[in-house]
Amino acid sequence: MTTHTLLCESGTLSGVSSTGRRTTLLLGVLVVGSAAIRLVASNGATIPWITPDEVVYALTGESLWEHGTLTIRGLAAPYTSLLTPAIVGAPIAALGLDGGIGVAQALQSLVMATAAIPVFLWARRLTSQGWAALAAVLTLLVPGLAYGGLLMTEAAFYPFAVASLATGTLVLERPTLLRQGAFFGLVTLAATVRMQALVLVPALLLAAVVHARITRSWSVARALAPVGVLALVGGVGVATAVAAGSGSLWESLLGAYQPVVETSTSTLGVIGAIGVHAVGIALVSLALPLVGSVVVCVDALRKRVTGPRAAYAAIAVGYVPLLVLQVAAFSAQNVGYLSQRYLLTAAPVLFVGFAAWLGAGAPRPRRVVGVTVAFVVVGAALAPVDELVPGTGVQDALWTTWLQGTAAESQWAARAVLVAVAAALLAVLLVPRRRLPAACAAVVVVGLAAVSVDATRTVVRESDVRQTLLAGAADPTWIASRYAPVTLLATGDHPPATVARTFFWNPAVRSTVRLPDVDVTVPPSPPVVEIGRDGVVRAADGSPLGAQSVLTPATVTLAGALVGQRLDPAAQVPGWRLWRAEQPVRVTTRVIGALPNGDFTGELTVLAPGCGQGALELTLLGKSGDPISVTVDGIPWGELQAPDGVVVRARVPAPPYANADHTCVFVLATDGYTGSTRIEYVAAG
Repeated sequence: MTTHTLLCESGTLSGVSSTGRRTTLLLGVLVVGSAAIRLVASNGATIPWITPDEVVYALTGESLWEHGTLTIRGLAAPYTSLLTPAIVGAPIAALGLDGGIGVAQALQSLVMATAAIPVFLWARRLTSQGWAALAAVLTLLVPGLAYGGLLMTEAAFYPFAVASLATGTLVLERPTLLRQGAFFGLVTLAATVRMQALVLVPALLLAAVVHARITRSWSVARALAPVGVLALVGGVGVATAVAAGSGSLWESLLGAYQPVVETSTSTLGVIGAIGVHAVGIALVSLALPLVGSVVVCVDALRKRVTGPRAAYAAIAVGYVPLLVLQVAAFSAQNVGYLSQRYLLTAAPVLFVGFAAWLGAGAPRPRRVVGVTVAFVVVGAALAPVDELVPGTGVQDALWTTWLQGTAAESQWAARAVLVAVAAALLAVLLVPRRRLPAACAAVVVVGLAAVSVDATRTVVRESDVRQTLLAGAADPTWIASRYAPVTLLATGDHPPATVARTFFWNPAVRSTVRLPDVDVTVPPSPPVVEIGRDGVVRAADGSPLGAQSVLTPATVTLAGALVGQRLDPAAQVPGWRLWRAEQPVRVTTRVIGALPNGDFTGELTVLAPGCGQGALELTLLGKSGDPISVTVDGIPWGELQAPDGVVVRARVPAPPYANADHTCVFVLATDGYTGSTRIEYVAAG
């Protein structure tokens, strides 16, 4: 049941015909137009950009449609989402990665744009159709809609969360079983997108208490009391069952994000995170909607009001602070900076209040407006810039992309710019009252549009840069299907995002194994293997790896035939090599410490497992002209001369005692800079 149908069946769209052609046309133009614009804008983005998220959603979705399981090419994967994989996976399963991603982006953009429908219908019950349309437009202008062009949960979570909140206001007005059922049905759908939706239930219960304060009546709260008891009992039961089964409720709810908990550290305490995320609420709405919503809510709390205004104020007061607490707690433990995208659903709530405030003539009670303005300005002045504009989290900071350049130059300059912008926005409140509504609306529309355009450009630019740095500019789908199934050996020479991208774009890669202490996010938790002294790759139980086709970093040489490689000088990581491996799989050479192009400075270590009687063969290119000292198993061997611009070929023999159960360790050290085109251990004939 759509939100539109739900609200119509509830009989609460006062003054608006649910089948009115003008309303339907307006909403259709807004939704389709926004989706089309966002799709065109996102076409320049390189997918996947946010890893492992997009990779996991796409591949689990593909498996969901092909096999009915939330796995990754048949491999077990922790639960992350159900509805998002279902949306993005359908076109990928039908059309393949190349053809399906574009269709998935279109679906995501369209789904995310439907958030305008519940916002319009919600705001229309508080104000005129024109101001309600403004709220819908603002809902579509937030920078976060750029996620609709990616394979992310925000696309479906945004409309379902907003529809849940809009339906929650109907529950507060008249808590019939139909309305309560619709609310919990929408919350359930939102939770199948992202577990964050569970905050909507306590938010409704808290809103019921606030509603009782506003209306001076506890009838709604009493009607929802059984729901509160069931929610509490159910929550305790689920928590107990999950904790008993897997040790930690928090980690179980995080699913695939559990490694984030284990590996990241927070730079903020919980109190500090709450303060920063409270400022973030002003940020995601561009300040003025926050002012208007606060005025509407405070007015409702001061007076005895009923109906839609009481319900709106109760939902806003119940949901927004609780959302801040939830996201701040998550950020303090796992992220360490402002999680802007997790605050996204607060923006439409504020836009509805903003529309109601403007429709009422934009009243400006001095004390309320003064306190809110002071909070925004002081918050902008005191909030740590590196939390608002994280250097490593641009994918979470689409509202502050315009500050990135300034923040990189100077934290103080960025803070000054932020305060100046906040002050300029709030200065609109000084406009004469008869012109105030139009002035506020124009400033927020233009401001959000400008920030959104900059954010979209940043997504396109950063996604392309990241792809080039992590994987190169060449065709990523280079592994032919005739080599399937391919096993990827992760040695730590590539960052997890590079491994995830390679796995994603090459369906011939069906499994991954990793060396101890190597982080791999896709597929999650692959088996650990070790390279023995004889070079044989063995599983934890000691059994040798029996894969026929093996993909390794370019720093690794296997016994067998090299059948393909991808070496891209544009990438900032080593290339890849594809092998038809001898059985069992055996490493003959591993290079540690070289740059992606083969150059090295300082020390370069070469491991030759099972070296026996052979030699390390080198083709070096002198660049700085400095000599290269060589040691074998820690014993000085001699020195190589590599004059600038001269190609040097050399052989460094294994020590006499080397045998098939010995790993030779060659170390090349230089104070200068040396290039290399070949570093390989070759066994004696």
